[in-house]
Amino acid sequence: MNRWKTLPWVLGLALIAFSLVAARLLNADTPVNHGAGGGPPRVAAPGGPIGLTVLGIVDSSPGVVKLDAPAVMGMPALTVSKVLVNEGDTVEVGQVLVEFDSGGLKHQLTQAQKKLIAAQWAVASANAAKDDFPNKLEAQNRSVTAAEDLLKHAEGVLARYKEDFERVLQATKPFSDKPLTEEDKERRRGTDERLNQLTATVIELKARLDGERIKLRQLKALPIEAPVQQASAEVDVVQATIKQAEAQLEAFKLKALVAGTVEQVLAEAGKTYGPTSREPLLWVVPPGKRVVRAEVEAEFAQKIEAYRGKAVTVCDPHNPAVTYPGVLTRIGTAFLPKRFGADALAANPTRVLECTVEVTDPAPPGKPPLRPGQQVRVVFGQ
Repeated sequence: MNRWKTLPWVLGLALIAFSLVAARLLNADTPVNHGAGGGPPRVAAPGGPIGLTVLGIVDSSPGVVKLDAPAVMGMPALTVSKVLVNEGDTVEVGQVLVEFDSGGLKHQLTQAQKKLIAAQWAVASANAAKDDFPNKLEAQNRSVTAAEDLLKHAEGVLARYKEDFERVLQATKPFSDKPLTEEDKERRRGTDERLNQLTATVIELKARLDGERIKLRQLKALPIEAPVQQASAEVDVVQATIKQAEAQLEAFKLKALVAGTVEQVLAEAGKTYGPTSREPLLWVVPPGKRVVRAEVEAEFAQKIEAYRGKAVTVCDPHNPAVTYPGVLTRIGTAFLPKRFGADALAANPTRVLECTVEVTDPAPPGKPPLRPGQQVRVVFGQ
């Protein structure tokens, strides 16, 4: 009776042992693809490539660019004033994508531009004065010559009049035959209106000649280059101010660093971004060649050395029959945190050896194209 009670247990143990042996034999005859997670090996799906298999992420070369708000000195935060692109737009390097509120900088730039006009006018005036200086010098020389001629003429008239006047004085005999005394002559000289007028004219013309000669000396001593240099220096200062204002205004513009297609435009007019903002404004996906960043863990690192420069296969993780040919172009030199995903923010992130696989044709006919950010599997083998 006790034997019959133990029989089901014996049969159950025998069935379990048979199942384990059958599974081991099945796995020994079927190729497996090892995962990058260090877990149990995965059996190769029917129709898929066979070989060492790791996970990978499709990327572009150059890589996808995440664009954050620019850092502007003295501005703790920036507010979006205008978004100039939409998702799906194709942009070129240097194209303005987003503009931020720059406050009164535009008015400062306008003021500086007005000052530049005034400074340039001052330069033109200084150059005109410099060009006209020889004419002024010639005119002043003529003024000196004219003053000298006038004085010479007046002095001649005065001298002749004095001669005539002295003869008259010498011949005058008011009392009998006695000539005028020297006192009488001097008194008559002092009271003669014509003599006094001619003498005053000579004195005035001498003073005028002295003044014209002083003007000539002052004109010759003028640094005619100084006004031009001063005005030119003012232009340089204003131009530097304009360049600084323009550079500051450009800092309030987010420009495309690479050519490509705009994706995930998160920026909106009125949104404020600061140093603690984690949300990007948008992404730009370059149109260049597609590569796969294969993530190889330490357990399998030595096994891929033989595939350097050789053909590998990239396949859809959900349908291994959808494959894309590639070449292993580079094997990393260090185990680093994963390039993609939140694992890089973990306290102890998983470290992998990143390998670069260049995809020969990322969009073959009849197959879905490989897109940056897409998870794939890389099979070292064909």
